Amino acid sequence: MCYVKRLRVIVFATIIFLFSACDKQTPDGATLKRQSITDQIAANSNFSILNLALIKAGMEEMLDTPGSFTFFAPNNEVMVASGFDMQRVQQLSSDTIRKILSYHILKSRLFENDFKMGVYYNEITVGGDSSFAIRNEQGLFVNGIKMLHVDFLQSNGIIHVPSKVFHFPQGDLLEVLAVDTSLSLFNAALLKSAKGGTDLTNALVCGCKFTLFAPTNDAFKIAGYPDESSIAKADYKKIIALLSYHITKERVFSTDLVHDMKVQMINGRYVNVFKSANSYMVQGALNSQPIQIIKMNTMATHGIVHAIERIIE
Repeated sequence: MCYVKRLRVIVFATIIFLFSACDKQTPDGATLKRQSITDQIAANSNFSILNLALIKAGMEEMLDTPGSFTFFAPNNEVMVASGFDMQRVQQLSSDTIRKILSYHILKSRLFENDFKMGVYYNEITVGGDSSFAIRNEQGLFVNGIKMLHVDFLQSNGIIHVPSKVFHFPQGDLLEVLAVDTSLSLFNAALLKSAKGGTDLTNALVCGCKFTLFAPTNDAFKIAGYPDESSIAKADYKKIIALLSYHITKERVFSTDLVHDMKVQMINGRYVNVFKSANSYMVQGALNSQPIQIIKMNTMATHGIVHAIERIIE
């Protein structure tokens, strides 16, 4: 009888362990049950801004249906840090919120370990745009954005928590530059290239992958180009030489940059990359000091834009 009682206790304890193992603790301390992604977001107060966005976008039903989704779900802290508080979400149109959220959702369930180390995966979001995921020694990254927490399994998919809100591509590289007023002089220089024998604008929309290290308007002013008219009057060959030292024919996210690496530009010359804490800098052959990258990983359909504070020489 004692043996039977002990056996029942062991079996009961094992059942309790197995059921408790089905739940996971979120980074915020709440227990994740095997419920739908929509129910989980609604039940966790740390995702209240995201929950409001899902409701306004009319996407809660999609993430409540059976399936195998991957949702890169920013929590309240990340949403606010990225400029999306409750008031901002209320102000945005439903279509805009739907497009933003669609860029955070994949149609297939992907755990962190489903990504091989050091390999980029082109993942198509439910909105139809490309996003690029990679796993390295520092963790899982999408478009250069690190995941704070990963692998929260739900009944219809999985939740990862990113450190920033993703921004979907707003067109090709030229279209991305056109909407960024701080890079209007770099855009003007590219448009000037189309008026001569070297049309860089045609290359940047051809479907190839490029990364632009784009000097800001202030950088152009420091270099002696105060406005678009000064660029229009500048020597064509000099502008082409300038531009070709700011474009590389490969997709380079901030997560690809390591201290003391070299990146080859389309002119055949190299730019040195340096890292200090969480900051990245680049330096050309004639630059006396490294140049700060002040805005990283702006997505375009055919590449990436990093804004830099001075011109590479």
